Amino acid sequence: MCRYRNIECRHCKKVFTVYKRKGRVIFFTVDISVLIVLNILLAHFCGFTLTGLLIFTPVFFGLSLLLLPFTVRFGVYNRNREKNKKKNKT
Repeated sequence: MCRYRNIECRHCKKVFTVYKRKGRVIFFTVDISVLIVLNILLAHFCGFTLTGLLIFTPVFFGLSLLLLPFTVRFGVYNRNREKNKKKNKT
C-alpha cells in the first residue's frame, strides 16, 4: 500500500492518503536508541563481548523490522487540496 499516495478502500470505496515517512523516522529513532541502550547494559552488566554484541544487534534490529508495517498511517483524502497544489504548480 505504501507504493501509492492515495488508495481506495475495497469496502467503503472512500479514498485515503497514505503517510509513511513520519512514522518510519520515529520508529528508526526509537529502535536505534533502544538498541544502543541495550548494548551498553549488556556489555556492562552481563559481560557480553564485542562479538556477542555484534551478533545481538543485527538479529534484534532485523526482528524489529517486523513492526515496520504498523508505522503506516492513513488520512482523509482532500480533493480540494490536491487541486490547489496543481494550480500553484502551473
